[in-house]
Amino acid sequence: MCGTLTFSPGQTVRDFTVPVRGDNLAEETEHFTVVLSNPTGNLPIAGPGTGTILDDDLALEVHDTSVLEGHTGQTNFLAFDVTLSKAPDQPVRVRFDTADGTARVADRDYLGVSTNLTWKVGQSHTQTVLVPVIGDDRFEADETVLARLSQAVGAPVRLAEAVGTILNDDLTPLALSIDTAAVLEGGPGQFPELRLPVRLSNPATVPVRVDYYTVDGSAKAGEDYEAIARTTLELPPGDLETHVVIRVHGDAAARVRRDPASGPDQRRQCHHRSRPRRGPWHHPQRRVPPRPCPRRSRVPCRELPTGQPSHRPA
Repeated sequence: MCGTLTFSPGQTVRDFTVPVRGDNLAEETEHFTVVLSNPTGNLPIAGPGTGTILDDDLALEVHDTSVLEGHTGQTNFLAFDVTLSKAPDQPVRVRFDTADGTARVADRDYLGVSTNLTWKVGQSHTQTVLVPVIGDDRFEADETVLARLSQAVGAPVRLAEAVGTILNDDLTPLALSIDTAAVLEGGPGQFPELRLPVRLSNPATVPVRVDYYTVDGSAKAGEDYEAIARTTLELPPGDLETHVVIRVHGDAAARVRRDPASGPDQRRQCHHRSRPRRGPWHHPQRRVPPRPCPRRSRVPCRELPTGQPSHRPA
């Protein structure tokens, strides 16, 4: 269809009609587009416009719904509305059945329902079918139940399937923990793995993800172990434990690490080469016979008040 619209001086609105052909078919809402072109004086055009044809034929539909799951001992209901587009002038019958989506009858997520729905002449357009939902206290994803219409008599089915969503309302938090672990350092060229267990407090029905990364303590990244940048760890549904694996760098040096928060350096080591030599047994204040150093038998050392050797030359 095409035509020309003319605006008289001072006129801002013109209407035109598009004939619609009616039928007796149950069908979806339909749309068409109207395009304006070739305006006088090259005026700018906004558009296009859209026309909508609403189906008014007798038809059956089932509609989506949702409900909170509830807790153990509670039973809520998914309320599926089954509608006729208008009051029937003859009896109408249709079969309603539920089917597993992600929710399962076998897992006691809900109770299946199968029933026949009937409309008498002039009866209300909507009937509601209640599907029992069995509550629990498990943390899980939202689950779905399917509702289907079939074997219709007296009216066609326009929307034959709907989805009922069981919304998880279990707020019991899951707790993650990571434990300590130890591994022998090994020698040069060896890279033993340090496996730190990551545990979940109770099983989940959805994957649980957590990020992790390493931070230096007394061990230094690149020298003592391989650093890990921010990485995501995932526990599949039902799993309670996994591991963070860190490669350790082996070496031949005997080193005593200290905690930086422990205060002054409490390490015991010899400093024979760090002090100038002023004689074999020089000491500015004491003249006591030294005893052999337990680490280097040729170098003497003196005793701390605690009785532990300082490993400094006496």
